[in-house]
Amino acid sequence: MTTHSQDGPSARADRQREADAFFHRELDPPAVVRVKAERAMHDAEADAFFAASWSTERLSRLLDEYGTPQVLLDAFSRDCERARIAHADATRGDVLAELAEGRRAARVRREALAERRRAETERVRAWAAANPERVRANRRRWADNNRERRKQINREYYQRNRDAILAKQRERNHVDPARRAEYNRRYAQAHPERKTAFNKAWRSDPENNKRHQEATKRWNDRERRRRELGMPARRIHKDPPETIRASQRDADAFFQRSWPAAEIRRIRREHGEPTPPDLLAAWKADCASARLRFRLADDPEFRERVEARQATRAHERLERERVEQEAARMDSIARAINDRLRGRPRRRSNAATVDRWTPTQPPLDPEPGGIGL
Repeated sequence: MTTHSQDGPSARADRQREADAFFHRELDPPAVVRVKAERAMHDAEADAFFAASWSTERLSRLLDEYGTPQVLLDAFSRDCERARIAHADATRGDVLAELAEGRRAARVRREALAERRRAETERVRAWAAANPERVRANRRRWADNNRERRKQINREYYQRNRDAILAKQRERNHVDPARRAEYNRRYAQAHPERKTAFNKAWRSDPENNKRHQEATKRWNDRERRRRELGMPARRIHKDPPETIRASQRDADAFFQRSWPAAEIRRIRREHGEPTPPDLLAAWKADCASARLRFRLADDPEFRERVEARQATRAHERLERERVEQEAARMDSIARAINDRLRGRPRRRSNAATVDRWTPTQPPLDPEPGGIGL
């Protein structure tokens, strides 16, 4: 391959003039026909070249003869990698700016969408507050036209929020039991056959009967115990819902209040001395007993350990009592034998005046009779 990298300006100018003359020459018709024929021939050769099937050996031979050397390919790869790194370094600031701008635009779109939704919600609420009759009519019409869909929505909502619904219902029944009793009375009047069937099914369950009998027995035992102690019968009355709610509000306000140090000092001055130590000790003992009872009822494993420890201590106490009783029995037998074999009455010594660590000398002549105990 001929290169012209070392040509001077005059040679390049000559080649440029030759190229201009070649491309701007006027061809006669026979020359045009000849050029077109040559071009068609070259196109046919190119099509045949590119349409031919190249075997692996032929491709390898062509690559070996005309292919780019591996050294140049490696250099080209390194240059491309350096160019990519340089381009990334040069455009990193622009890319980060574009990302930040995109995030800001997305945040603006989200805020605008949320604002539109809030505005639409406020508009709907204002319209509903201004047109309650139309709202109720629309809801009734939709419910009448979509009964199955409404039931499905209610079932799905109940399944998703079952625990919260039941907890709220229990709290409402606890706060206002009269409302629940009135609802039960009206339901029993409107559906007597359902009430009868439910009661029959409840009584037919052995577990329900067992729980009912146990509760009745506990009640009777407690009342009998109260009568034996001369106490009046236990009568519990429930406060009205207004009183319960007022007490709950007062309790929440009291326990949620933050007490400053000055207020605490004032209360202590008004109420005199602090709580006596004996009352505090009794309160701590009661708290410990309550915690123990709660843990025994809530933790089966702890209850088993406590029961095992109590059983071990009871066994050890019984064993000590048995050993003490056996020692007392053997001592009584020894004393009886000694008294029977003793010739003279037992001498009594004042234990208070005798020093147990002072050595004593045994008598020179043993007592006649007995074994000297």
